[in-house]
Amino acid sequence: MKSQKNVYSRDVYGLAFCMFFLILGAAIWWVSMTYSDLGAVFPRTIATLLILLSAIYIVRVIVWPKEIEYDFDGSNIRRILLFLTLVIWAFTLEVFGFLTTSIVGFILILLISNYDKWTFKRALGLVLSGLSVLIALYIVFKVVLNVPLPKGMFL
Repeated sequence: MKSQKNVYSRDVYGLAFCMFFLILGAAIWWVSMTYSDLGAVFPRTIATLLILLSAIYIVRVIVWPKEIEYDFDGSNIRRILLFLTLVIWAFTLEVFGFLTTSIVGFILILLISNYDKWTFKRALGLVLSGLSVLIALYIVFKVVLNVPLPKGMFL
């Protein structure tokens, strides 16, 4: 595979994404103005983080530029499959439920993105750590924050 490298004096891709995240943060804040005070806490927290961190990175890139080299090696098929997996996960949440779609999505992402040789120990560690994170997220959102998660057909 031919390596494609671009060198820039500033992180242009980082700047572009930060501009996108600034706009996204502002949009999230604007939409959250229609929510109740309690319902707006989480979206506004995320919006504030998006805006603050993007602004900090933009200032850093402008004030302290450094040469950035982008390396576009890798598998475009895997990138497309990962994107499609996340899109399908998002659109099937209501049908199959949070836990079912998240478990299937996690396993698919593991299978698609793993470049290393599979061993039992490695697979077990990845599955256990992934399930631990998934269960922790479920508990935080469902129990602590009382966020209604889609139930769906299965879990």
